[in-house]
Amino acid sequence: MRADKDGLFQVSSDGGQTWERRGRIDGELYKVRALDAERSFVALSDGTIVETTDGGRTFEERFRP
Repeated sequence: MRADKDGLFQVSSDGGQTWERRGRIDGELYKVRALDAERSFVALSDGTIVETTDGGRTFEERFRP
């Protein structure tokens, strides 16, 4: 899984040779912690934390300061 600064989430099933666009997150990304191919936590620059359980297709807010 990869997250770009513009919020675009992509996944690769071949070690990074090709990428599939999955979704986009609003906000400025600070850090991504991938737990597996489908589940990740994302910290935004304002301190908000969101989670995806479907590889970046959708995101659910878990914490807002």
